[in-house]
Amino acid sequence: MRLSRQTNISVRTLVYCAVNEPNLSRVPEIAKAFGVTDMFLFKIILPVAKNGLLETIRGRKGGIRLARPADQILLADVLRLARKRHPAPGRAATYRNPTQDSGAHTRMHTT
Repeated sequence: MRLSRQTNISVRTLVYCAVNEPNLSRVPEIAKAFGVTDMFLFKIILPVAKNGLLETIRGRKGGIRLARPADQILLADVLRLARKRHPAPGRAATYRNPTQDSGAHTRMHTT
């Protein structure tokens, strides 16, 4: 299985945080270690944090850390998240059409 660059960095970020526990991991340090920009890493971290895998702490002494113990985070969790963000080509994606009052969902074929 080939992972997208974003998925690869998501997994590596989680491993980085697990190794660095209980300390906070700093985004600039992680970005430098992975050879990516801070902004690119922020873009990747946001959905991972919103889905409960990472916790973000704001401020001067802030950073990121695992939102739950490392032994409770599965690779499948990250792969499911990546699949939600970027459906595989040729798969049908479901989205809610905001113009429909009935709450019906529409299937859209992605290519």
